[in-house]
Amino acid sequence: MHSSMRESKSSFGSPTTSMTPPQGGCAGQRDSEYSHAADLSTKFSQINVPTASAERYASPEYAATYLRAEWADVLFPGDYEASGELDSAMPDELGGDGCPGRFYRRLGLIMSSWAADLDLKPDRICDVGGGTGRMAFEIATHFPQASEIVFVEPSYNFCKWARRLLAGAEFDGWIPLPDKLTRPTYRFVAEGSLPKPVPRVQICNATAHVVPRPPAYFELVSCLNVVDRVDDPARLVADLTGLLRPGGLLVLASPLDFEEQFTSRSRWLGDLRELLDPASWDIGLREVDVRYEFLYYRRRMSLYLSQVIGAVLMDK
Repeated sequence: MHSSMRESKSSFGSPTTSMTPPQGGCAGQRDSEYSHAADLSTKFSQINVPTASAERYASPEYAATYLRAEWADVLFPGDYEASGELDSAMPDELGGDGCPGRFYRRLGLIMSSWAADLDLKPDRICDVGGGTGRMAFEIATHFPQASEIVFVEPSYNFCKWARRLLAGAEFDGWIPLPDKLTRPTYRFVAEGSLPKPVPRVQICNATAHVVPRPPAYFELVSCLNVVDRVDDPARLVADLTGLLRPGGLLVLASPLDFEEQFTSRSRWLGDLRELLDPASWDIGLREVDVRYEFLYYRRRMSLYLSQVIGAVLMDK
């Protein structure tokens, strides 16, 4: 999943006590402050971030797994052939091609296609559970008219990588990638392969419950591959609903790969539609399955098929 919740139980739907952010890093490594997000978080501050999640995702092994899944095709373009058909309307099958980034490129096309069909030109967009930032990057690409894209992620470490890859924060250029079970390998990224900074993206180290924006602020809200890694999926969707204005579009994705260590069995779902009251949401034909591949280390890869739906919040 593009969120840091693929392997961790999070309190996306409820506030918790924040922890002190981890300090340090490789010698010579420094993250510059970025002024365009100062209203969202002070220097490396966190807003009610789950302690267990933040600690888990401080490890280089977890960073390596997500950085490959989200960014390897951008950072190391010569290593991967471009994936085949990305048609936003066609469902995927459960079979992989080993190419990172495909999930996010497809979701960018899907979201922009659905918005165009609705004649929706969102100015304010929020991506909740944004991982290391690839979906926010695709949103910025496909929605050039949006003046504000708020990236929300509970992992401090993932926000640090998002600052480097989305906001141009200085670092030494070395990226961890999956290799052995016990430790990642590292590769240097050529300066020309780093994404150009996207000043419209504002990085918020927080949960869905405490996004520092007024209710009904956004015209488009996305939350991808998070639902099956929270304790209360219904509470998460309630928090997402509170962020969205009537007539706005909510894009949810999940492989619905529930486990009892993350979600009580009584809250498991077989379909994302179960979370959305048809009296309040219009889904129509906005549904498609999208493949998602996840390399934990070089001897283990998981393949998921995420259900993706686009729901319009009706004005009562």
